[in-house]
Amino acid sequence: MKYDGTKLKRARMAKGYRQTQVAAATGVLQPTISEVESGKCQDPPTFKKLADFYGIALNELIEDEQPA
Repeated sequence: MKYDGTKLKRARMAKGYRQTQVAAATGVLQPTISEVESGKCQDPPTFKKLADFYGIALNELIEDEQPA
């Protein structure tokens, strides 16, 4: 299972938040938020925490991984 961090980035930007603001509100470190948004971090608990903060269902962040 792979999560799509770009959806979290779009949600953050749509709300006008900076990563530092989200970090302060969620307890997720700002560098981790950056890694999640860029796809470098695939930690399910972190995705859940951020998804809850933005009001996004976790299943909306799951990318389809179809074989080539």
